[in-house]
Amino acid sequence: MAVNNNSCEIRPDDSVKLIEEGDKQNEREIEASLDQQQPRRQINDRRLKPPPLPQQQDQKKSCFVAVTIALSILAVIVLGALAAAGVAIHKSNVLNQAQMTDLGQVLRDQLRLELQAQFHTVYTRWGNSTCPPTEGTSTLYKGLMAGHHTKPSNQITDYNGGTNFQCLPQENVEYALPSSPGIQGNNTIYGAEYRTSINPDSNLHNIPCAVCLVNGRTVTKMIPARTTCPSNLRREFYGYLMAQDRDYSTYECVDLGMEIVPGTARQEGVAVLVHVEASCNGLPCHPYIEGKELTCVICSI
Repeated sequence: MAVNNNSCEIRPDDSVKLIEEGDKQNEREIEASLDQQQPRRQINDRRLKPPPLPQQQDQKKSCFVAVTIALSILAVIVLGALAAAGVAIHKSNVLNQAQMTDLGQVLRDQLRLELQAQFHTVYTRWGNSTCPPTEGTSTLYKGLMAGHHTKPSNQITDYNGGTNFQCLPQENVEYALPSSPGIQGNNTIYGAEYRTSINPDSNLHNIPCAVCLVNGRTVTKMIPARTTCPSNLRREFYGYLMAQDRDYSTYECVDLGMEIVPGTARQEGVAVLVHVEASCNGLPCHPYIEGKELTCVICSI
């Protein structure tokens, strides 16, 4: 509807437009009213929403506790597994070390056997009829200590004889080579006796000896004034340093036990063995002590 200005006439198409504009205006007013009411509804919804029940709160707490316990148990299981793995690794390392140690011992034993087959040394144990029970040591033979005659204190003329002592075999003496009967005025060797106050039971008795073979060793050495060997050497035996009385002789290391030859006693005209004592005449009185009997040790390497 349209209106004619001159005659105030309303046309049909103009009325349709007015109705449409009125509808749109109403829609805008309704939307604005809804927009104003929406915050109030939200506030009212929050006010009307009931608070959580105690049972629901307990369920939440229970769930939290259950989860915490489960995590704790899981942590314990993981730590236990790691500890078990560590123990297993440690045991494996220990076993490997033990196996390596066993292998090293086998190799050392084989090397020792090879050395024993290739190298050896020999020494005499004075004052004992057997060799010490050290590894690789055996007795070649046992015998009697002998040397040249010890001259009496009033004797000026020297007796013929060597200066060193010999370990004469105690049995199975062999005279296979040709000899002449009787005394030919040659050197004579005599049995040796102790002259000692340190071991009265051995005093004035003949002295035994043993010749010892040591496999796997190359050298033996007598060290005077010692009873122990250096760290890289092995002690075979130790005792007292002794030599022949009132005459020239070698210094010998006599076993500490001073074993005797059974059935012997003091005799005249024998090789007399006495202790060797230190003198401050030429030796420092520290560590040496004037008149004190010296010790000795036999070491092997």
